[in-house]
Amino acid sequence: MDSQKFSFLSQPNRWGLTAVILVFCIVFSPFVSVLAFIPRILTALPLLVLVCFGYVGPVSAIGCMVIYTAFFSMLFGPGGFLGGLLFFVPAAVVSLTMVEKEEKFWKATMISTGVMLVSEYLILLLVLAITGKDVVSAISGLFSEVIAESNLQDQLVPILSQFGAIAGSDGAAVDVATLTEVQKSTILKNFLSYYDQILRLEIPMQIATGAVSVGVLGQSLLRKSLLSRGIETAYPRMRTWRLPKGWGRVLGITALVLLLLSELNKNITALSYVFSGLFQQIFALQGIAALGWVAHKQGRGKGTQALIFVLGYFFMSIPAIIVGFADQAFDFTKRRAEMDEEEKRTSYDPNSDNHR
Repeated sequence: MDSQKFSFLSQPNRWGLTAVILVFCIVFSPFVSVLAFIPRILTALPLLVLVCFGYVGPVSAIGCMVIYTAFFSMLFGPGGFLGGLLFFVPAAVVSLTMVEKEEKFWKATMISTGVMLVSEYLILLLVLAITGKDVVSAISGLFSEVIAESNLQDQLVPILSQFGAIAGSDGAAVDVATLTEVQKSTILKNFLSYYDQILRLEIPMQIATGAVSVGVLGQSLLRKSLLSRGIETAYPRMRTWRLPKGWGRVLGITALVLLLLSELNKNITALSYVFSGLFQQIFALQGIAALGWVAHKQGRGKGTQALIFVLGYFFMSIPAIIVGFADQAFDFTKRRAEMDEEEKRTSYDPNSDNHR
């Protein structure tokens, strides 16, 4: 790829897909506004922007950023506008620049991940500066205000009961019709307190794993988009992704130590939760890579490998993690041994991917 001539911003737009993407962003915006503080949902949006830059065109990508930033502004005022810019712009600019400058894949991944992580924590600081509360307290307070102002107590308690969130002291189901207003208020208060505790673990973990997703998958998607256009770029195929030998033990021991420490000191629980999320994500990707390798060796096409990724990453992460463990411990596909041998053969070739 000639980095002096290529630019994602100058690529032609696929106008049919652009219209579809922009309509989707508009239709999906109200759902995003309801879940505006949940990183698991929102970290998919920067990836959508990068997919648009790679496969649809700059108009769709910029349009998505404008639409969502506008909705954040409608909800949260100037703070929402600034938060939207922080959420989309730095990660997109850095990710695109890394590809256009032909930066090495894993170095570009680390830089993009770091930028996304910093952006997300700046948003948390922005929430603190505007509301005077940490983000979890702000979320809990917002939910409490919405419930109180909308008089949703009578509607929410039956819903909680249907999902098994309310039970008597003996574990039996509770007849909601027999509850007094004071009891309903207490149930909601206890639920919000529990939700607050969960968010204090979930949000740091989802911020970390979301940043990794934007860094790793963003670089992968952008570089694959270039290859689909016949533009050469250094890109390790996902089926070749793997932890170096010995790192499985390092990560495993670290996770075990943090788990034990968290039982002794609750202040370490959040750190243990974050590390466990990253641990699972790394081995899920490695399991997906191992299965993709097998599919490739069997002559399966890109569609099969894409299906393996979607199922393993979004719907069947536990089996993917188990496969990742097995790949690290036993190399059951023999892919690691084959790739190690290939690297030895190409280590002195200045034109090989190892030197790009």
